[in-house]
Order: sequence, then structure tokens, then C-alpha cells
Amino acid sequence: EFYQKYQKLDALHARLDSIAAGSGGLATIDSFGTSYEGRNQKVINIGSGDKPVVFFFCGIHAREWLPPAFCTYMAETLVANGGHPLLEKVDFLISPVTNPDGYVYSHEVDNMWRKSRKPNTNNRCVGTDLNRNYDAHFCETGASSNPCSETYCGTAPFDNVETANLRDYVVNMINNGRTVLMDVDVHAYGQMWMSSYGWTNDLPPDYDLMNNCGQAAGDAIQSVNGKVFEVGSIANVIYTVAGGSNDYFYEKHGIRYGYGIEVREQSFQPPPSNIIPSNLEMFEGMKAAVECAYRQEYEDDNGGGDDQGGNDDGNGQGCKDRVPSGLTWSSTNQAAECTELSDYCDDYEVVRERCPRTCGLCEQPCRDNNPSGLQYTSGAAAPCSEIERYCSTYESVREACPSTCGLCLARGVSESHSAKYTAEEVLVISIEKIEDGEEQSIAMAGAIAVAGLGFVGALAALFTVYRNYSKLKKANEETQNEVKNHYTL
Repeated sequence: EFYQKYQKLDALHARLDSIAAGSGGLATIDSFGTSYEGRNQKVINIGSGDKPVVFFFCGIHAREWLPPAFCTYMAETLVANGGHPLLEKVDFLISPVTNPDGYVYSHEVDNMWRKSRKPNTNNRCVGTDLNRNYDAHFCETGASSNPCSETYCGTAPFDNVETANLRDYVVNMINNGRTVLMDVDVHAYGQMWMSSYGWTNDLPPDYDLMNNCGQAAGDAIQSVNGKVFEVGSIANVIYTVAGGSNDYFYEKHGIRYGYGIEVREQSFQPPPSNIIPSNLEMFEGMKAAVECAYRQEYEDDNGGGDDQGGNDDGNGQGCKDRVPSGLTWSSTNQAAECTELSDYCDDYEVVRERCPRTCGLCEQPCRDNNPSGLQYTSGAAAPCSEIERYCSTYESVREACPSTCGLCLARGVSESHSAKYTAEEVLVISIEKIEDGEEQSIAMAGAIAVAGLGFVGALAALFTVYRNYSKLKKANEETQNEVKNHYTL
């Protein structure tokens, strides 16, 4: 029996081919690309190709052998008997072994190998932790810059071909109009079902929705074999993870239901007798999570997600907030564009109530409400922890709310964020401080300008201040350095 022992890469790939061949056209084989050592990152697509996508990937950490068995089993079960009922709502993309080089190495050389197999320049240590290699708070707390560390982040986001291939495949799907409902990175071990954030203990704006489906998965898993899974955000349940896949897909591509899960406890390679029980319980957890996410996105409180034309009924009842991708309607899996949303947000109070973030972004202007934070059109001021992402992603928000974005982004966001202080904001800061007679604070504004604008923008801002007030004085080097270090974006 295939699931009574751990299988090597060739056997898993052959099984995947067999699953697709016997699916009656329900499944097709594809690939993210090839690994550093030239192996196929084989995937299987299951479903009609026109529904929201549920994306599971396993084997990112080479020594974790239960997850590849589960991903293969999941694919097999979904296509059995003409197709699982879930396929009436969603399609699946499944990658059983995302790190094939490491997986082979763990079977043939070192069964505790975790990372990729790409050599590190000028270093005897090999490999990168592929779950620290995404462009989300890259190499901050929860990752290491030491090439010999088990959590080595790499030299830059996606500098390992395995993560770059995965990213390109999924982003290409999104760019071609597909909606990715859920992404799940399966690990071993520890019995946990975790959502974003990984990089901070702060909770994301969509945490309640994420956690609802995590709890549903945990309950379903426990009902099978009694295994209790801890549910919560990654940073709060296990530890901080910078550069992880879930935060990347959530922050950069708006995939709300992103999870990192750890299968049943024991070890990275528990006795093979655990394979089948683990597969059974994890499949039930998967079903519960997917059903929950689909219900929350397309069915709850909107008159039914399958009612075509739900956004044309003249009352806006079908909307769902889906920042940063945009507001989506019950009748479609696609997030609408702001140009389509402005009339709905303007005309219908129910849309503004249900979708405050989207309407706030699309309606413009959002309102500066310092020191409490940016205030969206429909309601209360939001905290900086929520605003950072919007200011970083949307030029329209930065333009409409420069003071708020300036305050929030100055709190230490990474260099990957594109928002900078504007010359006008530096001028305002300087004017306020001049009027208060705080000459050192004028110099602080100048240092902020240098850090945020670059030389040309800073020079223009400082010249304007000097020309209008003639009170700008040269700051001493110590003050400049101190402020630069604090405010560098």
C-alpha cells in the first residue's frame, strides 16, 4: 500500500501522474519549474479551471515527510469517484514536494536536512530556508542572515529558484483573472493551524475571518482521531517568521486565507503508521477550512454566493471587503476595480458599512485624523498597524493622507515599502517646528527629508523652508545621524 511507507520523490511524482491520468480529465499535471539541481517542481491542478483556487503546497522543508504524503493523498481523494463535492465550489492547485532537491537529499544523505541545496557564495554552508525567502519583511525578526543557520533567509527575496518559481506560477494565475481563495503551507510537526501574521505578534485586520476557518479546521481534525490542534496567528502560536509565504501572499496579493499548518506531533518522520491517520484527519481539516472560507467570502450575509447578478440588484447587498485586492461581489470571484466601485460606495450606505476599507481606498480622499490615524470615509480612525499596508501599497492613500502615512510608515517599515515622505510634508513639519522655536527639530525635518526623499527631493524641500522663513540652521552631525537612523524608511 502506497501510504504505508514514506515514498521517495520519483514514486510521489509517478503517483501524481497516475492520479491525473485516472481522473477522467478532472486533473492535469503542470510544474512550477525546475529546482536548482534541475528537478521538476511538479504540481497538479484539479477542477474546472473557472472557480476560486485553493492552493496547498507541501515539502518546503525537506525533512518533513508527512506533508508530501498528505498532499498526494488529498489530490487522490479529491478526484476519486468522479470528483469530491468541494469541486463544485473551488479548484485546487497542489504541490506535494516544493523543495525536491532537499527532499531527495533528506532521503539519500541526511534525513534531518531542512533547506534548499543551492550553495551559498563564499561559504561552506549550503542551502536557504525557503520559508524565509519570500518578500515579506525579509530577514527581519524570525529569520537569520547567517548562511549556516537553519533559518537562513538568503541574500535577497526569491533568490532561490524554488520560491521564485512558486511565486511566478501563482502570480501569473492571479494576473490572468483567477482568484486564489486560500494558500496553505503544510509542515511537520506540532499540531497547529496558523494564520498571518508571522512577522509580528500584532494581528492583521482580517484576523477574525482567518481564525474562524482555523478553528473550524481544528474542530474537524479533532473529530477524527482526537488530535487537538492549536489555532492562532503564526507569531503568537509558534514563533516569529519573517519572509514567510503566508504573509507574502496576504500582504502583497490580498489572499486572506493563508495558513501555515503543522501536522500531528511526534517527529519530522514519525513511524509510517502515522501516515494514514494523519492524512485522514488533515483532509477533514482542509474541508472544514475551505468550506468556511468559501462561505465567508461568497455566501454569508449577501443573499447567496451562487446567485448570478448579485451585484446588479440595485442595493449593494452582495459586497465583501477584500483589501488590498478590492471589493468583491457575491456573483463573481473577481475583485472589482475602484472605477467600478465608486458609484456603489457613493450611492449605498450598506456598501460603505460592509466594505469600509475598500470604499475608503476607492472613494478618496481618505481623511487624515492624526494622531489617531487615517480615517476611512465610512468610519473610525484606523491604527498604524492597519494603515502601514495601505500606505505602502496604494499611491492614492499616500497622496490623500500624507501626514498619517508619514507617521505610520516612520515607525520602522522595511525598505521594500515604496512610500516616502513628501516634500510638502517635510515643509509642514519644519514650519510647525519653526513656529515653536525648536531649531533642532528643523534639522530633524531635514534629516527625515534626506532619508525619505533622496538628495534632490530633500534639497528642494529644505530650500523652500529656508526661502520662506530664513530660520533653517545647519544641524550638527550627531543630530543628523541620530535622526537618520531613527527615520530611515
